[in-house]
Amino acid sequence: MVNHAEAIDYLQDAIRDKDLTERLIKDFHAILFQGVRDIDFIPGDYKKKDNHVLTLSGNIHHYTPAIHVSAEMGRFMQWYGEEKTRMHPIQVAAVSHHRLAAIHPLRTAMEG
Repeated sequence: MVNHAEAIDYLQDAIRDKDLTERLIKDFHAILFQGVRDIDFIPGDYKKKDNHVLTLSGNIHHYTPAIHVSAEMGRFMQWYGEEKTRMHPIQVAAVSHHRLAAIHPLRTAMEG
């Protein structure tokens, strides 16, 4: 991605004085895809189509359906708000990554 350095700079600046929000997640995604051509989605917007991956076992893993992304992200943000000071920061990061990956709320150029 051509915008990784800019996105990392944005994220490093943001985490100094901002908390994790849906807007921050969307803005980070938008920066990553800024100026990228030939994509069929709006960077920074939640996915509009369902997506899935083919696993090594040959099974299809379906992510959260697009229609449920907003509600699931709301639940994720509520969980994060409750747990961010209770759990060790590394545990919060790991569980957050797992939960966001399970929702897979944003499109990538590779999904087509």
